[in-house]
Amino acid sequence: MSTLLIGDFGVGDMAAEAALLHALPDLPGPHIVSTEDPAATLRIAPGVIPLPPNHPTPAEARRAVLLGPQLDVIQAFPRIGRLGALADRGMAIEMRNISFHPWGPFYRPDPEARAVLRRLERVSARDHRTLGSMVEWRCPWWPHLDAFPEAAILPHLPDALPAGPRLGLAIHDDPNLRDAFAARAEVVAELCAPYAGWTVVPLPVVRTNEVDDLRGIHDFAGHFLPASPLATVAPDDPQAWRNSATPEALKGWVASCDAVIAGRDIVVAFAAAAGVPCLALSGHSDDEPGRAAATLANNLMPGSRYVVLAV
Repeated sequence: MSTLLIGDFGVGDMAAEAALLHALPDLPGPHIVSTEDPAATLRIAPGVIPLPPNHPTPAEARRAVLLGPQLDVIQAFPRIGRLGALADRGMAIEMRNISFHPWGPFYRPDPEARAVLRRLERVSARDHRTLGSMVEWRCPWWPHLDAFPEAAILPHLPDALPAGPRLGLAIHDDPNLRDAFAARAEVVAELCAPYAGWTVVPLPVVRTNEVDDLRGIHDFAGHFLPASPLATVAPDDPQAWRNSATPEALKGWVASCDAVIAGRDIVVAFAAAAGVPCLALSGHSDDEPGRAAATLANNLMPGSRYVVLAV
């Protein structure tokens, strides 16, 4: 019984790719992966069957799984309709290891979307805020909390390390977060002061045509860590990075750091799994690093903190 996996695959998002890698062993194969970039998906998950955009779902698929973070509502919510269409043709449908913003169409689904959601056979959330929203859907099933299970993937440790101490830096390239940094610059500078002079290890998670975390990391380091050297651990060019980056390598770099500042949830999760102290830095209380820090509070290393910059 083959499984179709639907999510942000092949777009340069290592959190989504980590969720894919973790889920594959638990799902019936062959695995068909709906992807924007078949070559990228095959590089990260060899052996799957890539399904490019606008290609029909193979007839042998019997189960469809919406998987991983769904933080781009414009892209994510139409996938509910896709699940409904697949259910109409007899496929079992489920949502696994899901995160979404606790507002917008996922928070109060319209009747058409709710009709699809009620047909789900299995549902799990990767963070507590998403779980709370799912409960409010009042569907006949009960959702489960699987707290960032993809953090358990095995890391690929780097062959060579820059001089230490090393500070991993994962900053979401987001204009609202930039505004929060500017408005609370004194607070951010105080938080960064203990790491002055540490070698900064860039930990980009998303590098798409619209969002480039490496740009956000460079800007943040230039403003708040000017005395710290910036290590080169990945290509500057976004496409070259997408041609080489893997979730295992990202976790390897997190595990090789002495501390991390994380504006991405998967880096908070990797830091918790690797035993690395983490400063989760959020623009507002519902931002992804805050939800990860709260969900994984019992797993974070001593010395870890969660700071919300919004006033």
